[in-house]
Amino acid sequence: STLSAATTTITGSSAVNLHDVNVTVNNLQSTVGLHSFYTMEFGTGNALTISNGGAVFVSQVNLAMMSSSFTGDLSIGTIYSSTQDIILSDSSTLRISKNINTLYDITSNALDWYGICTLSKPITMSTGSTLLIDNNRMEITKGTIMSSPLEHSLLYASSTDISLLGPSCELNMTNNELITTNVTAPSVLRMFM
Repeated sequence: STLSAATTTITGSSAVNLHDVNVTVNNLQSTVGLHSFYTMEFGTGNALTISNGGAVFVSQVNLAMMSSSFTGDLSIGTIYSSTQDIILSDSSTLRISKNINTLYDITSNALDWYGICTLSKPITMSTGSTLLIDNNRMEITKGTIMSSPLEHSLLYASSTDISLLGPSCELNMTNNELITTNVTAPSVLRMFM
């Protein structure tokens, strides 16, 4: 992770800008469980709270992975929050833009990509807040997924809610790409918001 924390609060016109980060993984052979490559991951606490004109920008964070094998699962994305809230309020902004993940010659038990993934706590937007996920690309060439479908989601909330409470909230997901070439998996591709 570029940023890993228990609680992150951005408020009062403050901004976090994660920009121009490049990670290269070559010839990684792993026999242990889950491997995750996320720009921001959160532990206990309120996770990510952006309020009163605060902003978080994640752009041009690029992962290149090649000639690697995982007997466990491979999970890639921008923001991962397992048991915490993501809260935007009072004209705050969260933008995930122009991030590129390029995978070549990859074998894994399962493979998924998430723009934002939250498993048990809601994503809540209110009072003029904005969430933008735009111009991101996931490209997989020569991949083998052994036991699960390839999953691709811009905004994934499992067992919880995505709430736009208003007024004037904006959720915008534009010009995002998934490109696959010579990828095999035991079942169909799953793409969902």
